[in-house]
Amino acid sequence: MATEITSNIYKECVPIAVTVLMLDEEVHQTNTVKYLPLADVITDPREGTTCRVAGWGFVDHIKKMSDVLKSAEVNVMGRGTCNRYWHSDPVITPDMVCAGPQGMNKNQDTCQGDSGGPLLCNGVQVGVTAFGTEDCGDRSRPKVYTFLSKEHIEWIKKTMRKPVLSESATQ
Repeated sequence: MATEITSNIYKECVPIAVTVLMLDEEVHQTNTVKYLPLADVITDPREGTTCRVAGWGFVDHIKKMSDVLKSAEVNVMGRGTCNRYWHSDPVITPDMVCAGPQGMNKNQDTCQGDSGGPLLCNGVQVGVTAFGTEDCGDRSRPKVYTFLSKEHIEWIKKTMRKPVLSESATQ
């Protein structure tokens, strides 16, 4: 069993939500089950950095969730460039990271069902899959990830120390 707790962090009236799943039992690492420790400070990834995304979302434009965890490499794009791709609707803020297959030979990217999955850069989770276009691997617009800001990290660590009170708590 797990309890879902969602942050209510707003910047400039834009919700920059992160959800934590509180498990009833500790996860033990094995050869096939791994987890990453949460860094105390996360550096904003530089434009052009190759990062990895993962999820169980749709694969290859097939409207069916994957049975296995998939991953892909994406390139980070500057926020100004990303705003041009998205026509500033929404405005890409410092609390967001844009990344996609631009400049790469593959059309691999996140897709529907991957939301909440990690954006890993240099072995560190720097973001959480947030949104993108409906077309998987669409080179016309990068995907957008919630950047794990100092506020998010503090909220996650504070939330993880609290006892779980209900099935669906919201702070």
